[in-house]
Amino acid sequence: MKYAIAVLLAVLLVGSSLASAPQKSPIREEQFLSKGKKRVYYFFAPEGANASTPLPLVIPLLGKGRDAKQAIEKWQEIATREKFIVASPMASNRSGWSGSLDGPEFFRGFVEAIKSKCAVNTQKIYLFGHKESASMAIALALIESEYYAAVSSNFGSLDTFSYRLIDGARRKIPVAMMIGGDDPFFPLETIKAARDALNARSFPVEIIQIPGHDNDYNKGFDLVNRAAWDFLKAHELP
Repeated sequence: MKYAIAVLLAVLLVGSSLASAPQKSPIREEQFLSKGKKRVYYFFAPEGANASTPLPLVIPLLGKGRDAKQAIEKWQEIATREKFIVASPMASNRSGWSGSLDGPEFFRGFVEAIKSKCAVNTQKIYLFGHKESASMAIALALIESEYYAAVSSNFGSLDTFSYRLIDGARRKIPVAMMIGGDDPFFPLETIKAARDALNARSFPVEIIQIPGHDNDYNKGFDLVNRAAWDFLKAHELP
């Protein structure tokens, strides 16, 4: 009897220990070297990403680029369901993205780091930018129009200073700019100017209004991400 009780207690203790042990997050924090400095990024790969069939890659950029892990968390569910990789780097400093430190060369190195971890479909690499990072994502897509398949933004657009990049783009990369249908503080006219500037140079641009969304990404990210993915996945490099 004493032996049976001792075994039961041992089992309960082991079970309790396993339950209380911290679970390893499927979101991985990694580093790579860029211009001699270690840079941090986060990524999530659904089951099967290490198989022989490469998967699409979505690079979401939130705010000023400080919320890389949060970006992955918000895309993890749809990435699992739709079978694509999602990865996001941290900006070089807390004030936001830097043109010299976080430019095209940095992002290419970042993508190469992802490719060293899992199989990426290089014909289907996409950018997504929210708020302050919206202009960054679209500008990067214009500069590297033959590297990224398409770009989508939410609650932001290309700033007027970056219009000069439009004429230099080698490919008419597809662009989607999303906006909430119930937001009095970010009117539709704010992104129409960017759309018109791109349309004037024959870029395929869509403005996607999301009914019931007021541009609070923390509350409406599921609607936003679903609309963004529906647009992005329809495009690939020739």
